[in-house]
Amino acid sequence: MKLQTFLTFSCCLINLSHAIQIPDDYVMIYLSSESDFQCEGTNNYCYILSSDLTFNPQKCEFWTQDTSILSKGEYIFTSYNNNGLTFENGASAVSFEANSLIFDSLSGIEFKDVSGQNPGGVINIGRNGSLIMRHINDNIDSTVDILFSNNKSRNNFSSVYGGAISAMSGNTTIDISENGSILFYNNKTAVYSVFPISGGAIASKQLILNDNNEILIQKNSTGSLTESVSHASGGFYYGSSIDISNNHGDVEVEGNYAATHKRSNYAFSYAQGGAIYSDKVKISNNEGGVKFVNNYASGESLKNDSFSDTPEASVHGGAIASSADIEIDSNVSVVFSDNYASGVAGITVAKGGAIYAVGANLSITNNEYISFSGNYVSSNNSHHNSEVYGGAIYSHNNVTISGNKSVIFEKNYENLGGTYRLRSLYLTGKNARNVTISAVDGGEVVFFDSVFMTDYTGAVVSLNADFADSDGIIQKAGGDIIFSGRYTEDHLKEIKGGTAGTASEITNSRTSELLNTVNLYGGTLRVEDKAIFKTHNINVVADGNATMKVLDATVNAGSYAVNINSTGQLTLGGTDGSAQLTAKNININQGATLSAERTEVPEVAPAITLAAEDTVSIFNEKLGGVVSGNLNLAARAAYKADGAHLSITSGTLTFNSTATDKINLILTLGAEYNEDSKVLLFTDVSTVKFVLDNITATKTGQSITLNAADYFAGEWINENTQLIYEGGNVYLTGVNRVIPEPTTATLSLFALAGLAMRRRRRK
Repeated sequence: MKLQTFLTFSCCLINLSHAIQIPDDYVMIYLSSESDFQCEGTNNYCYILSSDLTFNPQKCEFWTQDTSILSKGEYIFTSYNNNGLTFENGASAVSFEANSLIFDSLSGIEFKDVSGQNPGGVINIGRNGSLIMRHINDNIDSTVDILFSNNKSRNNFSSVYGGAISAMSGNTTIDISENGSILFYNNKTAVYSVFPISGGAIASKQLILNDNNEILIQKNSTGSLTESVSHASGGFYYGSSIDISNNHGDVEVEGNYAATHKRSNYAFSYAQGGAIYSDKVKISNNEGGVKFVNNYASGESLKNDSFSDTPEASVHGGAIASSADIEIDSNVSVVFSDNYASGVAGITVAKGGAIYAVGANLSITNNEYISFSGNYVSSNNSHHNSEVYGGAIYSHNNVTISGNKSVIFEKNYENLGGTYRLRSLYLTGKNARNVTISAVDGGEVVFFDSVFMTDYTGAVVSLNADFADSDGIIQKAGGDIIFSGRYTEDHLKEIKGGTAGTASEITNSRTSELLNTVNLYGGTLRVEDKAIFKTHNINVVADGNATMKVLDATVNAGSYAVNINSTGQLTLGGTDGSAQLTAKNININQGATLSAERTEVPEVAPAITLAAEDTVSIFNEKLGGVVSGNLNLAARAAYKADGAHLSITSGTLTFNSTATDKINLILTLGAEYNEDSKVLLFTDVSTVKFVLDNITATKTGQSITLNAADYFAGEWINENTQLIYEGGNVYLTGVNRVIPEPTTATLSLFALAGLAMRRRRRK
């Protein structure tokens, strides 16, 4: 027997207003402050609501323990007076077994303390059915309007899905949208067997959480750290698709986990998706902060056989694990903090401390602020079959990080048996994969941890390529992409509990490897503060006004080439002379610029001269290095010496000027200059080729002097300027004495007096 349908439509005569269309074949259960329902016969599905609108099966007149409330039907719970509804239970089960279920226009609804049998601790939706919750909001900010707490689904002899809600049959949908505050707290699935358990709170084909106020998802779990469980997925959600979009307040996903605890007679276990395991994940257009904090996937293997070639536990995705696409787009703020995938004991493979994207395309686009901090993967066992990959992200497919105003990766790490490496991204797979990282004008993407991408045939790394904004309009990327080793030692010491990192841990943590062709389209690529950037071919693409800066750091292209094309710039410099670029060939092509510059003036007394024309030049040490490669300066390329010169070790320097097309020499305030008008341009050069006169010089003590005007064009060059190769160094002599001085440069009388004293001491 169903509840009388006349109850539905007699209520509708008083103009109930619903955002959803109510089908004619649904039974409406209308809630008021009095008992409006008449039960016929003794059917166990009939019930009476008490005046406080709290349903407790132990107090209901027609309730039988362990019998479902609703079965095999389509039902709507609604209220003209915006009343609330609570389902709670201690010992016996409260469970819906509806084909479709709607809750609409209530002040609140609670499902709490329900211990049900699989599937679905509270609600089980039938094949191709749906669960819809709409307009549940009492308009009091401090009140939780939808609550699922302390519900459990358990079965010791089969797979378990959904601690609170299960909708896994056919094409089922759970849609919880247009509500107030939502809390999923401490829901769980549990099993004592080898069967998989999934979705600590929800298991469904599709979950939609859209246009709500605040969403809190806390301490939901699938699996156990104490009971034997072999397979666990999705501490909060397990399914095919989850969409968290257009919500108005904060979305906090905290303390959820998927965990396995293995008995010795089980051969293998896995835990994946500490908060979410889904084929597709979409998180977009949320107005508040989105936070994934302290979620984890944990696996334990009791087998610890040093002769075994088989990993015993796999743990993937501390916060999110996905097998299709992950889209994080157009949010105000998204933070992944302190999530982890960890092997508790035994032989372990751990991948993706925050995100595990196997077979998925991961896109993080058009957000205001993105942070990955303190996420990690670890294995307590250093057995040779234990592996840890990607402190923040592990991906098998394309990765796109573009159009965001600020992105930062810091303190994400891999821990293998007590050996640490700061590493955010680990990108690998069997087929070609592409990586796109673009920063908006005035924005930045910063990696304080290292990054790894394996060598793929045909794969490309695109930096600051054009991107589509949230309106689909193509934009130029002009921001900074930064690889920095500035805080490596501090971060290692912090994550190791005060113990300093070893020399190898420090070097490994500073070494990023993108072992494919890297194209820089615009903006700036900065490798700085002792970072090490290993790659294959690097192309600063023509006509993009892009700059690659190597500042107190190392870029190593190995046996490949670095090409700086028209309007592009390569800068080697910094503060301590350690900048280094290694490649088979470094080509400064027509219209490009090679620059050696300081970013700071050292405080230790630089030698300063004041010429008769009242110009000032600061004499600094060399700042840039090109190692074991050929440096080719094309006609109409520019060499800019700004307070520094370039060192070339064991390589060939080639000037490709012609009689009509010359290299442009730009010497600015701070360029090396002395009273003898001798400017040092390059040091430690093994071989110099002057293409114009077809002259080759080698580092055997030979000295060659040429007319510099044949090779350089610039304000400092005149018919008397000479280009000299001598003892491995390249100089300019007889340059114009007038040095252009920036309008911002000033000297006080005190400074002038100091300069005069230094000049007198030199005599």
